[in-house]
Order: sequence, then C-alpha cells, then structure tokens
Amino acid sequence: KKKKNICCMASVKLIYNTIRDLANKDARGFVTPDEFNSFAEAAQMSVFNNVLNDLSVASRAAKSSDPGRNLSIRKGLVEDLSTFSKKASNVAVSNGIAQRPSDMYRVISLTTKSQMSMGRKRDKQIEIVYDEEKIDRILRSTLSAPSNDFPVALVSDTIEVFPENIRKINIRYYRLPLAPSISLIESGGVEVISQFTDFELPDSYTMDLIVEIAKMVGVNLKEQEIRAYVQGPQKNVVTPKK
Repeated sequence: KKKKNICCMASVKLIYNTIRDLANKDARGFVTPDEFNSFAEAAQMSVFNNVLNDLSVASRAAKSSDPGRNLSIRKGLVEDLSTFSKKASNVAVSNGIAQRPSDMYRVISLTTKSQMSMGRKRDKQIEIVYDEEKIDRILRSTLSAPSNDFPVALVSDTIEVFPENIRKINIRYYRLPLAPSISLIESGGVEVISQFTDFELPDSYTMDLIVEIAKMVGVNLKEQEIRAYVQGPQKNVVTPKK
C-alpha cells in the first residue's frame, strides 16, 4: 500500500527569513544559523508532538461523539504524519524482549509474525500497554492472561512481549523527525543560503513552526506581521555580511 505523497514540506528558507526579519524588527538582534537550527529542531519536535496528541484526541473522539467529523480530522492528521510512518518486520524477540528501532518515537501498532490460524497464516494484533501495573494485572488474570491468540506487549525502553514463546513481531511506528537546518556563505558582500534541509512537517504547519521559534527568540508576536512575511516574496539573499 502506497503512502500519500505530501507535495510540500515547510520551507526552512521561508521560516528562517521570517524569523530573521521579525527579530530585527523587534530589536532582538541577528539570529545566527546555528541558533536558528537549534530553535528549529526544538520547534519541529514541539509541533510534531502536538500533531500526535491531536491525533490521539481525534481517535478517541471518533469512537464517541460526532464520529464523522472526528474521523475526517483523524484522517487529515494521519496523512500529515504519513512521512514519519515506518514498519520494522520480523523483529526478533529473545526471552520475551524485542528491541525498539533506533529511530522509533511512538508505536502505532504491533503484530505477531504470521501465525497459523484456521489453516491460514494470519498476523495477530498485539495489545499495547504502557503501564507496568496494568501489565501485572493482565499477567495475574485468569480471564485475560496473554496467549498466542491474544498477545500483549509492554512498551517502555524495550518491548516486552507476552506470551514469551513469540519469536518475531512486526512494529509499525512513527519515527523521529530529521532535524531541519540552514547554512550561509558569503557571496558578493552578502551572506546567502548555501545549504539547507527543509522541515519534515507539511507546509500547512509553517505558521505553527514560526510561532514556536519566535517564542524561543523572544519576538513579540503579531499574527498579521507574521502572515505578511510568510506571504511576501522570498529571497535567497538573507542579510548583509556583518
């Protein structure tokens, strides 16, 4: 199944130029690329967390009140996060323990590796638990104890899988975002953008990213000013050389 392509990611050039101009206008001084890169990585992580939290809220709401509207919201958020969705197949489980993928941020789902069921090989959905007290209650229960048909996993620094005779699992997860960055070189007496890595969030989150970074810089935000910078013409030349 192919992922939906997200055509445009939030532009690091646009956001850098906006933050630089807003900081100058607010008399906050010159924001260096290194400072911006540090702020940008933190801002992307903050907005990424907000999107994940919004998805959790929409998913819960879709099961209760106004499911149509909340399912639509959930679908949009899932599409926004599709860039970060990955699958690790045939992950080894040793003595009931599977190692998390090194770039994993949050689990989406866990399944066992194709078990025989009613003459067919089927992946079994694994119930995900994050609370150690809850997993202890499940393991002590005579009614809901884990089995090959109803496996359970405790997700923490590792993934502890029950029952322990399961040898391989598949992990669907959201990976950590890659850090955005920008660097400058001198050309003709001015500094221009030489290399850059855009944000990994869709460009619909540009305003959210600018707001987060501006807070870190200490800019007194005015939404109309921000929109004017975002919607104005963008140039590769960023500043006279200091």
